[in-house]
Amino acid sequence: MPTDDTALVTPTQHARAAELAALCDIGSAMLSTLDVDAVLERVCENAVRLLDGSGACITEYREDEGVFLVKTAAGSFVPALGHTFPAKYSHSARALREGRTVIDNDVPGGPAASVAAALPVPIERALIARLSGRERILGTLVLIAGKDREPFTEADAGLLSAFASQAALAVENARLYQTEKARAQELELLRRQREEQIQRLHDLHAASVAVSSDLDLEELLQRVADEARRLTGAEYGAMGILDEKGTGLARFITSGLPPEAAQAMGPPPRGHGLLGAVIRERRTLRLHGPELARRSTGVPPGHPIPRSFLGVPVQVRDQVIGNLYLINKGGGEPFTDQDETILKMLAAQAAVSIENARLFAEKERLLAELNTAQRARNRLYAYVNHDLRNALHGVSLWAERLEQATESAQSQGLDTQEVAEMARKILRGSGHALRLVRDVLDLARLEEGQLQTWPRRVLVRDLLDAALDAIAPEADRRQVRVRLDPPPPRLEMVADPDRVLQIVVNLLSNAVKFSSAGSEVTLAARLGEPPPEGPAPDKEGVLFWVDDQGPGIAPEHLEAIWGEFIQINPEPGERGLGIGLTLSKQLAQHLGGTLTVRSTPGQGSRFTLWLPRGQVPQLRNGWIG
Repeated sequence: MPTDDTALVTPTQHARAAELAALCDIGSAMLSTLDVDAVLERVCENAVRLLDGSGACITEYREDEGVFLVKTAAGSFVPALGHTFPAKYSHSARALREGRTVIDNDVPGGPAASVAAALPVPIERALIARLSGRERILGTLVLIAGKDREPFTEADAGLLSAFASQAALAVENARLYQTEKARAQELELLRRQREEQIQRLHDLHAASVAVSSDLDLEELLQRVADEARRLTGAEYGAMGILDEKGTGLARFITSGLPPEAAQAMGPPPRGHGLLGAVIRERRTLRLHGPELARRSTGVPPGHPIPRSFLGVPVQVRDQVIGNLYLINKGGGEPFTDQDETILKMLAAQAAVSIENARLFAEKERLLAELNTAQRARNRLYAYVNHDLRNALHGVSLWAERLEQATESAQSQGLDTQEVAEMARKILRGSGHALRLVRDVLDLARLEEGQLQTWPRRVLVRDLLDAALDAIAPEADRRQVRVRLDPPPPRLEMVADPDRVLQIVVNLLSNAVKFSSAGSEVTLAARLGEPPPEGPAPDKEGVLFWVDDQGPGIAPEHLEAIWGEFIQINPEPGERGLGIGLTLSKQLAQHLGGTLTVRSTPGQGSRFTLWLPRGQVPQLRNGWIG
């Protein structure tokens, strides 16, 4: 009696165990991999081994073409891999049609002989099982063998059907996996595209905010070109703005070029090629490949050679004011619809910002003109109220004295020489007043640098005498003595006497106004060097100075006294606007000189005017006052 347990197992049981092992192997393969080709190869190999065949294949039915494709093969069927055979007269078509496994133990003598003969595989016996999916027929599982094998039986057909079911399940699972994988990839792509779009919108919004924040036109154009290139990944970008006539580019800003390369390009493009087409045709141009090569004419030296081009017009309402364009998208790719949309949005934002910048510049210009007009109005009022009032006040006082002297001379029979002298002083004072009226108009041009002067040869003593005559009535009224420290005889200079006189009279007027009754004001002039901070330290000039014994000026106020419409320690009842020193300093600078002050609180002040002497001619032509 046998003692080995395996002796109790019958051959049938061995066969069943092998079949189950094969089916388990196929199931494990299906669970371990989703590679459908690997599972189908294992199906074919197990079928050949268990059914003692010479080869096996799995076909794919292509109904629209009416053929079967040998998709997977094992054993002797491998040479037919990738071949097709017609469905008509084939056992595969019969298996699909009848829904059962077909057995043919004499293929060369049967109805499918011609189909089998067309394949590069010797086929004597065949089993064909249908592969059915959930929704459609997939194909067939074919097992072949030679004449040396026993004929196939119904049991063999049942086992092959089991293998076919596993194969169909593997194909369905793989297809479902591929579908889900493709769907997951599509969702991932959509997610990335959405994130890219959100990021691009964020970048575009940031670019729009940045563009809108710049009101300087040059900075604005550079920002637009830089942002357009950054958002689209272009290698080079540029923006051009037309001139007022619209015949050429007034501004041309580049982005992505080194400064030396941009400079080597020379003047802005003349608009004969693509850039001009964008403006003339008033539309977007997006070109790549042969069409770009055909239209790329007039590229200036040093300009990047275009491989891809995207240009849009920049419009304000219906008027094209320039263009914005990009060249050579990164990676050699053509520009996309999204790039075009971004560039159009930037161009529209730029147009609004350019118009705002122009309006801002125009507003600034109008405000400057308004401020200039207001300053001119204030200055006019100040001149009339200050200088002209002083001059006319002197004329009025001398006229009163003339009237009194005339009556006295007539009643007492006195000499009228004093009366004539008074009349002369009135005439000179009134002339000075008229010159001040003229100065009101001329000095408004000081800030513009357009004030004209008429320098000529003059005696310094004549200037000082004229200044004393102008201030004498006011000094008498205030009981202030004005003393002249005579200059050297025949001291001459070349200058505009009216302007010099205006400065000296202003200094005397201030000194008299802020001096107490009984005090003294000194007027003097000498040849002298300019102060250290002067315009020409080694230049010969004339120093004029006015000393007073007034209250003086505190150190913290020494700079403020030159400010317009400012008075330090104004005298009660005085209504002057405090512009005399401001005007005097401006006139001194205009004449090439300086006006300075030294003061000690409680002891008085000294104002010093230095003017270049000029080239004094040999002959004296007299002073025209």
